[in-house]
Amino acid sequence: DVYISYMFDANNPNIPGDDTGGWKTPKESKAFFGTITVSSPPTTDGYFKENQPSAHVWWDWDSDPSSSQEIYDYLSWGHNNPLDPYRQLTPSPHDYRYLAVWGPYDIEPNESITIRLATGLGYAPQEYFDNQEHPLDIGIQGLKKNLVWAKKLYQTDWVGPEAPPAPSLNYFTRTNEIFLLWDDAAETALDPITGIADFEGYRLWKSIDNVNWELLLHVDLVNDIGRNTGIVHEYIDYAVQNGYNYFYALTAYDRGEPYLGVGSLESSRTANRIYVTPARGTDCWSNKISVAPNPYYASAPWNYTPSSRHPSEDRIGFFGIPEYSDIYIYTLSGTNVAKIEHRDPTAGVAYWDGLSKKMYSVVSGVYIYVVEDRNGNKVRGKFVFVR
Repeated sequence: DVYISYMFDANNPNIPGDDTGGWKTPKESKAFFGTITVSSPPTTDGYFKENQPSAHVWWDWDSDPSSSQEIYDYLSWGHNNPLDPYRQLTPSPHDYRYLAVWGPYDIEPNESITIRLATGLGYAPQEYFDNQEHPLDIGIQGLKKNLVWAKKLYQTDWVGPEAPPAPSLNYFTRTNEIFLLWDDAAETALDPITGIADFEGYRLWKSIDNVNWELLLHVDLVNDIGRNTGIVHEYIDYAVQNGYNYFYALTAYDRGEPYLGVGSLESSRTANRIYVTPARGTDCWSNKISVAPNPYYASAPWNYTPSSRHPSEDRIGFFGIPEYSDIYIYTLSGTNVAKIEHRDPTAGVAYWDGLSKKMYSVVSGVYIYVVEDRNGNKVRGKFVFVR
C-alpha cells in the first residue's frame, strides 16, 4: 500500500559479487533506489486515489521502448489495466529501469496540477552477504522505511520525531556537596509524530572540562522495558571539592517507536548544561538550609504541573530542613503570607507553590523565611520571587 517504484543493478541479487553493472571490485549488489508519491491529485477517470501513481512498469536495459507506440503503451498501462496497474518485475533483472506514471488528468489551458515525489535508497549491509542471506529483502525494507518517512515528514510539515524536552536543571551547594534537582516536564511531553508521551528516563552527566563526560545517574520508568529503577528528581554529588569547577547536564530520553523504525531519542547535553562551584551557593545557617532556585522566576520551566493538590505552577524548594519543622514566609513588612508544615523523616526538602494562605498568587519581591524545628530553634533567610 505504499506504492514504491524501485530498481537495483544485479544479475542475481542472491549472490554477492554477481553484479555486472557495479563499479566496485569485487562486484556487489547492495543498494536499492526508489521513488514514492508524496502528494498527487486523484485521476480524472476516478480509478486512482490521491497520493499514489496510476501505473508502474519495469523493463531491462536492452528492451527500452523503441517506438512512440511502445512508450504510450508503458504510459497508459494503468489506464488500460486498472485491475492490475503495477506491472511485476521481469523474471531476469539485469540493469533494469522503472517508470512511474500519474494520470490521466484533464487540464484546462493555463491550469496545472502538482505532483511531489521523494527518492531514496535502501541498503543491505555487508554482513548479509557474508552470511549468505538474501540482500534483496533487507534492501527493500530499508528503502521502504526511508521513503515512508519522507512522505510522513512532508505530511507533518517536516516535523519529525523528537526527544523529550531537556529538563530544567537547578542546584544549590553545601560544603563539598552539590545538590542537583530538576522538574518533570519531560515526563508528560508529547511526541509530535505519534502524539504519545513516550518518555522513558533520565541520564545525569558530569564533566570537569566540558569535553569528557561521566554518567552519574541513569534512572527510568518501571515498565516492561529498560532498567526499571524508578524515577527521581534530585541527586547529591559528594565527589566534589570546594573551589573546584564542575559541569552538569541532565538528558531525558524516550523509548523510541519500533513500529516506525525509530530508536530511542535523547535530549542534548548542551540544552541545560550548568557550571557549578561548591561553597558558592545560597547557603545559610552553617550550610544546613538552602533555598533554590534563588532568585525564583515564575516564567521559567521549573514549576509544577497544576493539579488539585498544587493549583499553582510555581515551585521553590527549602532544602536541608529538619524532618519535623514549620516554614513561615513573610513580606519585608512582616506580614505572614504562608506557612508550610514539614513532617517527613525521609526527605529534607519542602516546596512552596507561591500561594498565600488565602490561595492568592504572591507578587514579585523579596521575602523572608523562618524555619522552626519542634524544639523552637529558628533559622531566618531571604529569597527573591519574580513574576
